[in-house]
Amino acid sequence: MQDIFTGLWNFLILMDPIPLEDKNHTIIFSLGCYIVGFLVVIVDAILYKINDRSFLKLKYTSKTFFINLFLWPLAAFIVGYLGQMLKIFQLTVQACAGVGFTWPILTTKLLNKIAQQEPEQKQTKEQ
Repeated sequence: MQDIFTGLWNFLILMDPIPLEDKNHTIIFSLGCYIVGFLVVIVDAILYKINDRSFLKLKYTSKTFFINLFLWPLAAFIVGYLGQMLKIFQLTVQACAGVGFTWPILTTKLLNKIAQQEPEQKQTKEQ
């Protein structure tokens, strides 16, 4: 376990690339994606508290705050894990930040697009 924390510290704080020889490289990368996604949701919650607007288009109530805080970064963790297993991402901090930043934003845009298309589909069925 110490190897994972040391590797995560070296990866995110010291910005050292993860060596492929490290047996924990996939989990370190995925945890890095989780941490970046977590920070994105924190910043979004702060912006929502200040301006009543969320760039992720999320609502932060007493019930949804903790759900957003842990499930959105969990999705970034899963995408980072699957992407690393499929060898899509390089083991760099930039790739980790890319997954952590874009996954919550991409997901909200996709969900909004689906929500906009659902009323159109209902109208065509009624006609």
